[in-house]
Amino acid sequence: MCYVLMKNVSIYSGLRYLSCNGETKIAGPEFQEEKYNLKFTMYSIPLALIYSHSFKNIHPFLGGGISYNIYREKWDQLGISFEDKNLGFFLIAGAEYFISRRFSLKEELNLVQFLLKKALSLMKMLTLEVLSFLLGYLFIFSCT
Repeated sequence: MCYVLMKNVSIYSGLRYLSCNGETKIAGPEFQEEKYNLKFTMYSIPLALIYSHSFKNIHPFLGGGISYNIYREKWDQLGISFEDKNLGFFLIAGAEYFISRRFSLKEELNLVQFLLKKALSLMKMLTLEVLSFLLGYLFIFSCT
C-alpha cells in the first residue's frame, strides 16, 4: 500500500507473511548432524519512504525504512519453540510498467533485516535477513 506525499515521494506500508515447513541440521559432534523438522513463521510490517521517477510508461522506485517483525520457529522433535519481536531495517526497489491507466506489471525486490535478541540456547544472537522478489499484474483503483 502506498500513499503519495508529494511528486516522486510516497509512504509505503503493508503486512507480509511467510510460513514454511522443512528440515534443518544442527552442526556439531553432540548432534551428529541429524535432521530435525522445523516450522518457520514470520510476520513483517514495513514502513518506508519511497522515491520514484516516471519515464513514460516505466516507473522505477527505491526506498527504505523500518519494519516491525515477529518471528516464530518450532522444532517438533526436540520440543523447542522460539519467538522474538523486534524492529529492523527495510529496503525496497523495483519498477512498474503501466500497460494502461488501470493496469500495470510490477516487479519488486525487498530486504528485511533484524536482530533476534532471544535466540535459542544453542546461539547467543542471530541476525535474520529475508530477501524477497515479487512479480505481479496490478489493477489500479483511483479515488478521483
